Amino acid sequence: MANFQAPTDFTLKSVIIEKGGNTYEIKQLVSLFAYIEDITSPFVTAKIQVVDSAGLLQSLPIQTGDKIQISVITSFSEEPTDYLLAISSVGGRYAEQKKQTYTLTCVSPEALVDSDIRLVRNLRGNPEKIIGELLLNDIKTDKTFYSEKSKFDINISPNRRRPFSLCSTIATGSVSLKTKKSAGFFFWETRRGYNFFAADSLCATKESEFRSENLNTEAFGPYIERLGNQTGDVDSRNNILKSVFSTDMDVFTALRTGRYNSNTATFNLSTGEYKEHRYNYYEQYANQAHLGGQESLDEIPGVSENITTNEGKYMSFVIDHERWHNKLSIASPEPTDGSDEPTQYADNHAQIVSYALSRYNSLKTQQCTIVVAGNPMICAGDKVDIKLISKLPSSVSFTDPWDKESSGLYLVSEVTHTYDTTLDRNGRFLTTIRLMRDSFGMQDQVSSHGNK
Repeated sequence: MANFQAPTDFTLKSVIIEKGGNTYEIKQLVSLFAYIEDITSPFVTAKIQVVDSAGLLQSLPIQTGDKIQISVITSFSEEPTDYLLAISSVGGRYAEQKKQTYTLTCVSPEALVDSDIRLVRNLRGNPEKIIGELLLNDIKTDKTFYSEKSKFDINISPNRRRPFSLCSTIATGSVSLKTKKSAGFFFWETRRGYNFFAADSLCATKESEFRSENLNTEAFGPYIERLGNQTGDVDSRNNILKSVFSTDMDVFTALRTGRYNSNTATFNLSTGEYKEHRYNYYEQYANQAHLGGQESLDEIPGVSENITTNEGKYMSFVIDHERWHNKLSIASPEPTDGSDEPTQYADNHAQIVSYALSRYNSLKTQQCTIVVAGNPMICAGDKVDIKLISKLPSSVSFTDPWDKESSGLYLVSEVTHTYDTTLDRNGRFLTTIRLMRDSFGMQDQVSSHGNK
């Protein structure tokens, strides 16, 4: 293991371009490497800044589609962290004398494969099964697929859409078997593989009934905010170097986008039946997994007391249970319709859309970005525990040092690992983590929010 002096030190072991069966080492030319994972993205991305005095663009030449392998050694592991990517574009090039600088934009190799595929065949079955088959048979990846089963089977016509686009669409309309009053999955890629899980599974603790046993994520922290003159025996790699809160409760947007309540109208094309379905987040809050410490939602003056009669966000859909039903029985799965053999592929827009829309929006209740000493183990979809210093007067913070409303457990929505070889003696490795959660406070503390 390298003898690092600071937690941000790293060693760029190798940067190898594969081309025509040959390999070319270019680590001496790389000034910066930034690797990005996002919980809403089906593939990872990266940026590599190259200071080129060897004429690689012309002598190799570097072209889009070329494979590139990056290996980095950090203080977190004796084993190197490896990344396998494909060059998707070369940009930002400028030249001066015999030297030129440019940026290689990289993606997962599977992202390039996806861009060349248009699906035309009907896809039938459970969303987990459909996505797994797309990854194996169309994308042809050998990466591990971690997933949980959805409650409803679907039959979908792709209409020449690309596999990853279709997977993301399927995810938004999926419902976990363990959920009670919630909907919405995420489909994303990390260095561990591909992931397909419900929002409630990602928010659940290990002991929660909502957590999927297949979920391969980790929890990190606590990352601690410290004053500049504070010292201690805590590992300095766990210090928060910077924190920025982008969203701290936007009620105006939440009301307009249907987080708290919505009204969904459906017209059944086959039967001519019109129905309205109301959704009330206040009633469903207790039936979902939450990252914060709130036991209930805050009341909104003038709104909460009329939440059951107000419409909030209004949506309308044309549904048709008969579309994929070829039997003589009634297709509708509704008990009131009395079918002995309802369709396997029911149209569940009315129930799913409101639940999913509210669930996705709820995760934006509190969003922040922290910068810490580089930790290559953190992936999108993991959880991070943070402790922020109380901003109350010193007489109060002496006995209660932490900001209990903003501290606590968060979901990693996006993570950027930045390796900069031009800074410090051994380079500087920082990890920028974008966090989100659906409620305030620390889980081991009773938050003042929602306890009136």
